[in-house]
Amino acid sequence: MRIEWLNKKGSDRVIVFFHGWGMDAAGVSHLQMEDDVLMCYDYRSLDFAFPDLGYYRCIYVVAWSMGVWAADRVISRLEMKPERCVALNGTTRPVDDEYGIPVKIYELTEKGMNERGREKFFLRMGLTNAGNSADKNRIVESKKYAKSCVVYGSYALV
Repeated sequence: MRIEWLNKKGSDRVIVFFHGWGMDAAGVSHLQMEDDVLMCYDYRSLDFAFPDLGYYRCIYVVAWSMGVWAADRVISRLEMKPERCVALNGTTRPVDDEYGIPVKIYELTEKGMNERGREKFFLRMGLTNAGNSADKNRIVESKKYAKSCVVYGSYALV
């Protein structure tokens, strides 16, 4: 997992943002915030050196898409006690016929993941110019990783 400060102004509040699958800072770096913002992304491995957030008065966790899955696993390993957690368009069971992406849809999406498939994936997510806000090599290569590691709303990839 990669961790990057998007905003560090010395606020007494921090938003820990778990981004969606295949995304990086380019998709959200333009947002202006008063609070400090720490972004987590690239969940091919959940090995990380998480910064000490103990000096923040309030910790908020916001997770989008696959970030919901990652936040669930990361927060449970840390001594972090968020004031509030918000999950947007994601689930802790990303590839699941009842609570996530149906297994068959996931497998078909994974099978078709190449450069062209990546563009279709982003169009289905409703993103335009996605190539400017995601690491193309990471997205296509990440299909090598386990099913339990990935998703997006109605479509999934590894």
